[in-house]
Amino acid sequence: MVGKRSVMLLGPAFLSLALCTTGAAQASAASSPVTAVVAGTEQSTLATAPGFRVMPRDDGDRDRSERRAERERSERRAERERSELRRDLERSERRRERERSELRRDLERSERRREREQSETRRERERSEMRERERSEMRERERSEMPRRDRMERPRERDRMESPRERDRMERPSERERSEMRSERSERRSEHQRSERTSVRGY
Repeated sequence: MVGKRSVMLLGPAFLSLALCTTGAAQASAASSPVTAVVAGTEQSTLATAPGFRVMPRDDGDRDRSERRAERERSERRAERERSELRRDLERSERRRERERSELRRDLERSERRREREQSETRRERERSEMRERERSEMRERERSEMPRRDRMERPRERDRMESPRERDRMERPSERERSEMRSERSERRSEHQRSERTSVRGY
């Protein structure tokens, strides 16, 4: 009974104390707002409560920013690689064009040189044919003129041969022939003497 009576006596006082404590807590919450951190950007039902201020969590935004930055870096790197590839292709195309131009110029030079050589060969052949024609014509003229010249020269030659002095001169050996004959006789004599001396020594 004692405990029950004391509780009954303390009941209104305890209730008053509890009410006072709850009012103080509400006043404190209203005077100093509490920051509530919620996941993502969606607001919680706590945001409707008085004294609460909702702040988005930084982890999701940071992850998205990093992914966006990485994606932008990848796109810039891919663009640089595409630009390098385009420049390499352009350089290769210019080099191939230069090589084709050089090849065309070489072919043109070779063609001009071959034409010059053919032209020189043709001119040389024409000159050779012309010289051959001239020689042939000259031989033909000489052949055609020979009978007439022979007819004109033979009587004079025959007259010279018929004269006694000319006949004697033609039959008589010349000085050069006589000298050759003397040298030949002298050489035969010397050879004969040498052979005789050699045969005497042998005995």
